Amino acid sequence: MDHEWINTTLGRTGLKVSIAGLGCGGFSRLGLGTGKHEDHAIGIIHAALDLGVNLFDTAAAYGTEAVLGRALRTVPRDRVVICTKAPFGASNPNSPPRAPSRASTATPKELGTDYIDVYYGIAPAAYDHALNELAPALLREKEKGKFRHLGISETAPHDPEHRMVTRACRNGVWEVAMVGFHMMHQNARQNVFPLTRQYRVGTLLMFAVRNIFSQPGRLQQTMREWRPPGWCRRRSPTVPIRSAFWSTRAAPAASSTPPTALCATSRASMWCGSVLATTSTSRPISARC
Repeated sequence: MDHEWINTTLGRTGLKVSIAGLGCGGFSRLGLGTGKHEDHAIGIIHAALDLGVNLFDTAAAYGTEAVLGRALRTVPRDRVVICTKAPFGASNPNSPPRAPSRASTATPKELGTDYIDVYYGIAPAAYDHALNELAPALLREKEKGKFRHLGISETAPHDPEHRMVTRACRNGVWEVAMVGFHMMHQNARQNVFPLTRQYRVGTLLMFAVRNIFSQPGRLQQTMREWRPPGWCRRRSPTVPIRSAFWSTRAAPAASSTPPTALCATSRASMWCGSVLATTSTSRPISARC
């Protein structure tokens, strides 16, 4: 089946990627985190490939690099885009540059490939350290061919206003940024996406699908707690999930454009914990006060 219609360009990297990708982390970790066998994880990856997904995001900390490498062993390397991350400890302000540099050497071997397409630094609270110490060391590894493009990832729970990514977009060092974005946290529309488009920074969305969306009771309770004053009175008692978009603890978003469409217009690529899981569901949920 031809799925070319779901491809886009990842910012100025020039990489052609599917607008939905497969995240190999989260609580599930392709099922490995819930006791599933590696064959199950490989089956998920192959199902994603069959659906036209070519973007895969992993990390050594997830414990899924090796299984992803095995699943992609028979796939032509130029058909897939592999993203992974520096050790999470590299975000420590006192971490030496050699730590992510060594990891960028070990990671391709773990994945069974000669190179990584996008290698992320992680800087939740130490952006100056990442920019001035880690990035120069990593760029030297890039020159050796260990990876093709340097990216940076926020840790969304620690930076809900995306302050780090808004700085990173302007520096010209990072070609890709990973940003927290989902149905209940959309302030990146105003804070980040105008900058990623202006500076042509490829944008991957993390937490696009959260566990809370599979638990109707928990979702209903959270929406009641977070709703702006008077929100229920202005709407029908039953509201489709698709229209219940707003930024975290903020008023409803002005635009109801689904993230899948947003990805195409902002040269972004969505990743999530299950194959092509997006916000297309419109199951009614209660919004009663």
